[in-house]
Amino acid sequence: AGSNFWMLLLAGRKRWTIYPRECAAALAPSFVQGHDAAFDAGRALSAADRYEFDLSPGELLFVPAGSPHTVTNLEHTSAISANYIDESNLDLALTELRVAALSNP
Repeated sequence: AGSNFWMLLLAGRKRWTIYPRECAAALAPSFVQGHDAAFDAGRALSAADRYEFDLSPGELLFVPAGSPHTVTNLEHTSAISANYIDESNLDLALTELRVAALSNP
């Protein structure tokens, strides 16, 4: 969650939903199954502001650090992607790493 993310889709289609960072707390994230958050699919998700779109081959996607998101593969897909940290998200990434270290020493 503390890193920026980009993806270049090479084949197939993916349906993305990206929520603004400020919606994260209202989405009631749960980290029961690991470091990636799972969200309650109740009212908070349906009422939250969001961007919904299908990513197609040849399209490049950027997801800013801390932006809750969901993705569904609509077909078999192939993509190149990376998470990265730069000056725009360094403080958030360091905070996330400290929290992870406390929960998994």
